[in-house]
This record gives sequence, C-alpha cells and structure tokens, in this order.
Amino acid sequence: MVLCKGDSDEKDGSYPSPIAGYKRFVHLSPELNDEDNGVVNRGELSPRDMVARAINNKRMETGEPVYIYAGHITDVDVVKRFPSITKTLKSRYGLDLATDLIPITPSSHYTCGGVSTCDDGKCYDEATGESIDGLFCVGEAASTGLHGGNRLASTSLLEGVVWGSSVGALVSEIEVEVDFDVEQQQQQQQQQPAEDAAKTNKTEQQLIDEAKEILANVREIMSRDVSVVRTTSQLVRATSELREYQIRGEQAWREGITIKNSQVGEFLQTLAMARDVSSVAVVVAFTASANRTSAGGHFISN
Repeated sequence: MVLCKGDSDEKDGSYPSPIAGYKRFVHLSPELNDEDNGVVNRGELSPRDMVARAINNKRMETGEPVYIYAGHITDVDVVKRFPSITKTLKSRYGLDLATDLIPITPSSHYTCGGVSTCDDGKCYDEATGESIDGLFCVGEAASTGLHGGNRLASTSLLEGVVWGSSVGALVSEIEVEVDFDVEQQQQQQQQQPAEDAAKTNKTEQQLIDEAKEILANVREIMSRDVSVVRTTSQLVRATSELREYQIRGEQAWREGITIKNSQVGEFLQTLAMARDVSSVAVVVAFTASANRTSAGGHFISN
C-alpha cells in the first residue's frame, strides 16, 4: 500500500492504515473520484498512470516523501518474492522491504508502446504502412495493442514470451552477416571524410567527463519536464535544452573517434551513450509536445 504522513479520517474506512501517523491517500485523488471518466476507484489498484499522478500530486502538494509499505502482507514472503530489490534496499539504504516504509517516486516509461509493430513483431512506418526490413520490436516499447499506453510488468512479460518466441523464430530464418568489431569501427571512422570527425585537443578523460555531464543533465531535464505530469511549455523548454545536449553529444563522439585509445571499447561506448541518449530524449520530448491527447503514461495537464 501507499502511505503519506497524516492521520486517517472517517473517509478512509475502506482503506485503513496499519501505521499510526500515516494514511492511505490514493483513493482520495480527484481523478479517481471523477465519475465522468468511467474509472472504478480501487485505490492503489487503480490504473497505474492515475496512481502515479496521485503520488506525484501528493509529493508536490506536501513537499513530503510518499512511501510504499508491505509490512501488512502476511500470506506472501516478500523477501523471497522480490530478492533483487530486497538486496538493493538493504545494501544501499539499510531498509527492510518486509517491515520498513520505503520512500518512492513515480517515474516515466518513455518508450512504452511507442514503436509501431505488426503482429509478427516487425516494425513498420505508420505514414506508409510499410514494414521496415530487419527491424523488430518486442515487449514494453512495442505498440501491439496489448498493453496500450499503460505499462504493466505482467503484460510486458507476456509480450516478451509470446512475441519474443515468434520474433526469434522469424529472425533465425533471416540470413545476415554480422561482423562488428569496435576497434575496427574506430579505424574505419577515422578514415572517413573530415566532416564526419572533429579534431580535438581534449584528453580522453575530458571527453568522458563531458559525456557523463551530458547524461546527467539529460536525465535531470527528462525528470523535470517530461515526467508523469507534463505541460506544453515544459515540453517545449525540454526540447530546446535537449537539442543543445544532442549537439554536444554528437560533437563529443566525433572528437572521440579521432583519439587512439587502448580502452577503445569502454571509451567509445560512453561517448556513444551520451550521443544516443540525448538524441532519443529530443525525439521523446518533441513528439510528446506534438501529442495533445492524454493517454496512459502520456498526460498533458494544460
């Protein structure tokens, strides 16, 4: 269950809190109590995008943390059921999933259902309806219609099993030659025309530091402006700022490929990540600003 600081009142009778001084609040969300949207108010079991917005609104309203609590669960051993998160909470934060209040914050799934996919897992161009040779998508990012704009782990896993198997069988029948070598790639890129690379006086460490700075700033912008609740002005601002980091990421990559480095794999991977993440972030923010219809994880508040 999800809790915040406060004492329960009579309205919370169907949603009791097991901890004094903390109360459940998701069921009180105006969005879940709006009869016009046709949603059945099931508290924390309501559609996940609405639960996420209720949590986000509470955090913004109070400036206080919101917690998830599993101590009331007695018929399931949560430690055995969720071993990875249990280990992480204990080792990093000294928290026990089975007994402690765990601070939480909602996060966005930026590519949920964002790739147009045929029934066989092939990606296709919505504008032309034609499939894209050699490109397949399975799971959360695939727009198959199974989980729509609202990701659930169970449906994504189900898609991974069903479409993963069919796509795997389909791909196994396609004959392709794969010969990728990072060091060879660097050598080829260094031999390309000057406009594809950029000479630099920066050291390897300076470029890595710049790549990490780009990644950190992209993460901050996406969390600030392209999160659970979005506004048009925030998305326009994010797109503008992210384009600057996209340019920097591309420039860092072009400078990096001119440097001979014994750790070429790790070095280029870091630069490539900054280049690719910033590029994807721009596309996500821009397309979100163009989509004025709220659906699932994409919610425009104005």
